[in-house]
Amino acid sequence: MLRKLSADFVVVFIFLSVLFSISYGYAFFDQNSSDESIGINIGEWIYEEIKNLRFLFANEKLDDFLFTSIWHESKDGFRSGFGLLYVENPFDEYTIVARAVLGIEQSNQSVAGGFGILFETSIDEKLLDTGYVLQVDRGYGGIVIRPRTSGNEGSIIIAITNQQNKYIPVSKRDPFWTEEKSVTIQIKPVDLSKTQKFVNVWIDDVLIIEDLIIISSTEHQNNFTGFRSWNTVTEYRELEIIPSG
Repeated sequence: MLRKLSADFVVVFIFLSVLFSISYGYAFFDQNSSDESIGINIGEWIYEEIKNLRFLFANEKLDDFLFTSIWHESKDGFRSGFGLLYVENPFDEYTIVARAVLGIEQSNQSVAGGFGILFETSIDEKLLDTGYVLQVDRGYGGIVIRPRTSGNEGSIIIAITNQQNKYIPVSKRDPFWTEEKSVTIQIKPVDLSKTQKFVNVWIDDVLIIEDLIIISSTEHQNNFTGFRSWNTVTEYRELEIIPSG
């Protein structure tokens, strides 16, 4: 997964790997081509002209990532029905593109569950996350955004159901919920603000949330993107983080 590392990078990687090896898997970024480079200086990301960070989870090892609870590798990606997985995101302004399938192992007619994509998120030494989560929430019947603080979810900030956007079906049994979903989340600052950011969301290339303003003080040195599963197994197949600005 790691390619052509400098001596300094190897020293830092070994140090951080030992630090996290007690309870959790850990990995730095996979780089798509030889002209992309990430360097580390005293624990702080130094990055320049990185086009994107892309993970096809069918080709990755689960232990290369930080995660909690129960996860499994499959031929098409990573699966979990109850857990979180984190990927470092060293950008202040970026677009997340993810592909996932809800209910991949489901054999009954339950309409519970959903999956979430974490953004503007920091984590502490116990892997408790603080930030935001976008939820493709079949149990709720819509697309929602919630804040998260030390691993706990807060009240819904925004909810989009069929009443607000006809692309979201009325029925929780609609095939929409168990088809592979492409989810795009764009994060960009509000003018020159250091704490306010716009959030735009597309589901299958359909604009669902436009210019929602959130408050975020997360910095790229401790910024993570990731996934949250609950109640029903979801298979996560791809994650791409594209810097902008």
